Amino acid sequence: MLSRVDQDERAVEVLLDAIAFAPHHPSVNEALFALAVCLARLGRSEQEILAYGQWLDREWSREHRAIGLSNLAEAFMAAGRIDEAVRSYRDATVHAHDNALAHWGLAVALDRSGDPAGALEAARAALTYDPDAAQIDSPDVFFVPAHDRFWYHAVGSMARAATLQDIALQRAHWQRAALYWQQYLDVAPLDDRWVSIARLRRSHCEQRADALGRPRPR
Repeated sequence: MLSRVDQDERAVEVLLDAIAFAPHHPSVNEALFALAVCLARLGRSEQEILAYGQWLDREWSREHRAIGLSNLAEAFMAAGRIDEAVRSYRDATVHAHDNALAHWGLAVALDRSGDPAGALEAARAALTYDPDAAQIDSPDVFFVPAHDRFWYHAVGSMARAATLQDIALQRAHWQRAALYWQQYLDVAPLDDRWVSIARLRRSHCEQRADALGRPRPR
């Protein structure tokens, strides 16, 4: 209830006290997951990683583990531990191949790791299960930092552009991707570790859109 009214700091205290009071109670698993979510909202990525690690030691459901591994990967990415993020996202897709958010996250992590081709492949997999990218904007999903949402949409638009045959539609999606990159850059702080990559991607998308807009010789 504290978390629902944006009192995540207090919620963390309550959850830690409860877990310490009854560390072997069946509800500890649920408490650890809730704790990790609260820590994510507070931007305490390293503590979030530890909470998900303890949760994964107790959780055996493949579907639930896929969700937790995907969230863990997001925490790794927020902490700048990009290689671990890629591995965790891949593990999540193995546990639940139809988990679109895990594929979306993998696409972003691969892009930031220097593998844009792998990123587009993962984004195409995500579009297989989430063709309208609706899950990215689901009210049940949040991003840390919040402007990461634009990166997800940008990679999705690039994946669409790279697979379409219609030149006009290709150009529209390259333009849309460039707009998402610009939206990311407009709100990203100066110390954002991914800004330089976002600038390169924006420039690439603008160039692709301009090239498709030029008259073609017969």
